[in-house]
Amino acid sequence: EVDNVYYDNIINLNVFHGADRLFGGDFKKRQFAKWVPAQFLNESILSDMVFDRCDDKGIHYTASLIKPGDSMGSYLVDVMVGYHGHLVIESK
Repeated sequence: EVDNVYYDNIINLNVFHGADRLFGGDFKKRQFAKWVPAQFLNESILSDMVFDRCDDKGIHYTASLIKPGDSMGSYLVDVMVGYHGHLVIESK
């Protein structure tokens, strides 16, 4: 019998406007506890964070929390960095 071992990610995001850093920080899955049910969060990993779009509010990224080996188990969360450096996290 072979057990799969999955390591959770820590995603570092830095957003610059020219040489000025608007935002910099690390994301871990526990930061998404408000938007993801606790049981799912315990069984999942922070899989990825990808650029989504820019709008009048800021720069949007999509954070993916998934259950490894479960193709249907995932949560997508919107992470937005405002143009003045503030961070807003919302469910998609």
